[in-house]
Amino acid sequence: MKINAFVAVLATLLAVNTLQAQTTKVSGKISGSTPCEKIVVNSVDGNKLVPLQTVELKNGTYNFEIDNANKHLLLLQFMPSQQSSYAIYEPKATIVVDYNLGQSVLINNVKSSEEMLLYKKFLDMNEPVEALNREYQTANDARRREIQNAFETMVPATFDQIEKLLSNNKNRLFSALLVTFFENQFDTYAPLYRDVRDALIKDYPNDQMVKYIDQKLKSVMLPGTPAPDIEMKSPEGKTLKLSDLHGKVVLLDFWASWCRPCRNENPNVVKLYNKYQSMGFDIFSVSMDRDRNAWTQAIKNDGLVWPNHVSDLQGWTSSGGAAYGITSIPATVLIDREGRIIARNLRGADLENKLKEIFGK
Repeated sequence: MKINAFVAVLATLLAVNTLQAQTTKVSGKISGSTPCEKIVVNSVDGNKLVPLQTVELKNGTYNFEIDNANKHLLLLQFMPSQQSSYAIYEPKATIVVDYNLGQSVLINNVKSSEEMLLYKKFLDMNEPVEALNREYQTANDARRREIQNAFETMVPATFDQIEKLLSNNKNRLFSALLVTFFENQFDTYAPLYRDVRDALIKDYPNDQMVKYIDQKLKSVMLPGTPAPDIEMKSPEGKTLKLSDLHGKVVLLDFWASWCRPCRNENPNVVKLYNKYQSMGFDIFSVSMDRDRNAWTQAIKNDGLVWPNHVSDLQGWTSSGGAAYGITSIPATVLIDREGRIIARNLRGADLENKLKEIFGK
């Protein structure tokens, strides 16, 4: 009798678990100039991708089911090009997402997913700027000047659009990822980070992106706070410490050989180093590279003559980057002679003007 009772209880539990399954059905079309044969669906776990399934395309269409009891961040890789796109799917839903694969991954159409619709709107808003960025890489000097002039009005307008989009959708889980679009302007957009965090943390306390923006808000290094030390190896294998430059005004520069905006900014950094080095200005460059040869060749090619170059060749998991919460580059931190942060993410004319203010010329 007791065994029969146990079997009955077990059967009930299994039935309840079946009812609670939150399977999401996803389908769509793939179009565009970049071929796609299959899609690898990955779960994003910190800095790691965990493959969940591989979906073969049939006549340009795909469909799959995913056990999706809770919303969480996914990354879809379109093979063989390895282009990728983030995804968040509502549980127990039938969702349609059509992708266009070209120079970038865009979304043509979304049905039955407010999360994916938010992502589509974000991509659509940012694509004109990204398209000009791509054109800039191969443009002649005259066209580059035109593009730079266009950026002066286009970029602020795009930032305003995206800020309003996220502010109006702060309760969407995707906003926890998309708000990091403003990572290099955190000081300006900290209120938006806070609004998104406050809207999501009750319902998604264990989501990695919600926890990330919560921690960032708690530990952000605002002007006047001590700059964390960095201790890493130079290309020659010598241990260098940021704190060894105490007594100087230091530009802590996070960059990489593969980062085109970083490389475009390097001539300005070289100019400022040559101008202010004798007055007590120095640069501590932390590379987010993985390839030693590419790193050292970029130092040589760009004429980065200061001696303080370091990297652990761990890319985005760099210990130096982790100390400052770096998730995108270029990123800079200007540090005073006492080792306190003056400002973050100054570049171009803004950096030059701040150094003029500090050194008086």
